[in-house]
Amino acid sequence: MNVFLRKISVAVLLLATVCAASARSWQIDNNPNHKADFVDINAAMASAEVVDGDTLYLGAGCVINTNQTISKRVTVIGTGWGYTDSPAAPAMIDADVYITANGAKLLSLYARGNAHVRASNVTLERCFINTSIYQDVNNTVDNVKILSCWTGLIYGKSDKSTKWEIRNTYVDASNGMGAIYYLYNPVIENNFLSNRDTYIFRNCKYSIVKNNIIFANGTTKGIIVSDCENSVITYNVLPLSPDYESNYPGNVFINSMNHGVVIKNNGGAASTEKFQLIEGSPAIGAGEGGIDCGVLAGAYKFVPYGRPSNIPVIKKLVVPDSPTNGEINVTIGF
Repeated sequence: MNVFLRKISVAVLLLATVCAASARSWQIDNNPNHKADFVDINAAMASAEVVDGDTLYLGAGCVINTNQTISKRVTVIGTGWGYTDSPAAPAMIDADVYITANGAKLLSLYARGNAHVRASNVTLERCFINTSIYQDVNNTVDNVKILSCWTGLIYGKSDKSTKWEIRNTYVDASNGMGAIYYLYNPVIENNFLSNRDTYIFRNCKYSIVKNNIIFANGTTKGIIVSDCENSVITYNVLPLSPDYESNYPGNVFINSMNHGVVIKNNGGAASTEKFQLIEGSPAIGAGEGGIDCGVLAGAYKFVPYGRPSNIPVIKKLVVPDSPTNGEINVTIGF
């Protein structure tokens, strides 16, 4: 039954693929019972057949337990994460991902480790990166986009991490360093940023920070930023009392560390209602131009479960135990 489900999921991905004539698509799956082009991303990168511009699809239910390196300008598409409304299991990389190719794109990827960003013009969209997204090389890495993602920490190399964009992303940190730090000239917009320790922003110079919902726990909750010179921090919802107006003018102060006074906060990060604003939420219309603050407004609205677009989701699958007139009639619901 499980093998059949995964084959159906792979078939759906194949049917939904629309690629340019000059590019090719490849299936990644390490289950020996599944038909795929490569067992993992590393094997695809080692193949001369896979070239810049190609697309790699991870098969539903495959679990890759070794670190993976994206060394070509390809698009890697996962299956999303955290959903419970489909019989198909998400694809998962239970290790770290290294991005070394300029222009690489990760979409709906579910990784239980870190994403090491070592190249410029990289995009991570709708990804779940459990531990952190960070730059671990000393050369300059420009124009990294983190859109509608979930992660525990985002950090770079100060002025060597320039013009990063972090939009519609949930950062759930638990450290004394910060949720986002060591970025230069970033745009940080329409996110939900929480640190169960202290800081939110550290060493994020020349930042534009707006339309975010921000919570910083701990005894020093007033320290939202540290060493963030020449940054503009406005139109955000902050957990502070109005006494901090002189520190952070142009923001909304709720004087509470309770997420429930702003969002519904139902279920985990994948829940449909997790980030919906409660009735009368202080985040309603509090953003620049009157838009809502938080991940469900703005340019890259957070997508529950991180599902990729234009790929249908199987929500019902009925497979009979025995054939009828020599045929097995399968019912699929989307």
